[in-house]
Amino acid sequence: MIDAANNLERLLDVVRNHAPNLLEMVQVETSGEFADAAEAAVHRCLLKLEDRRKLLVKADETLLSTQLADMLTLAGVPTKQDPFSNGHVDLLITHLGTDRFRMLGECKIDRGPKYHCDGTSQLLGYCNTSDERALFISFSREANLLERLEDTREHFDAPEKCHTVSSTDDHRLAFGFIGVHTHAHGRPVTVFHLGCNLHVEPSTSSTAGSTRRAKNTTATRKGGTGTQDT
Repeated sequence: MIDAANNLERLLDVVRNHAPNLLEMVQVETSGEFADAAEAAVHRCLLKLEDRRKLLVKADETLLSTQLADMLTLAGVPTKQDPFSNGHVDLLITHLGTDRFRMLGECKIDRGPKYHCDGTSQLLGYCNTSDERALFISFSREANLLERLEDTREHFDAPEKCHTVSSTDDHRLAFGFIGVHTHAHGRPVTVFHLGCNLHVEPSTSSTAGSTRRAKNTTATRKGGTGTQDT
């Protein structure tokens, strides 16, 4: 006879070890718990994207956001790109595929604080009165992600601050910060600004090869033959 209680415990162990995002979502009871679980799931998926960043050197914002949405969905956090939420939303994260809770997210390639600020305003334009928290993902191909996030936060906190920001605060994750943003409906929206490191150091061999090719091209233009790579 099958021991139902024992099998259930084994199933929970499997889910706990291999699908922690799903388990956290199943345990959600409040909008705050849902937002925390969604942020944790996004962070785990971004770490996986960082692990494969050498494969993403030519990926644009659409491909990156699509990959992130697919990874979240496969991890038990249903996510899609929704063209009907006051514009094209990069991430629409829902609670187990229902309308009980949702979180919107915007994905941008890092092009500096002003671009980040404009993207945040775009994200806020998608939010409605039910959206207390939202996500902004900054994919950075530049070196020193932490410094770039600090520069963005300083831009938000400057006297001539981004018009949507009322204050910023630290987040529990080092590569992120919290922005409290004003909204046209009158209630602030808390945005978790999270960075994803996609910087790839150029290899020594490729750099040397590029230098040799450049020298050969220059020599050819001057009427020389150049030297062949060996």
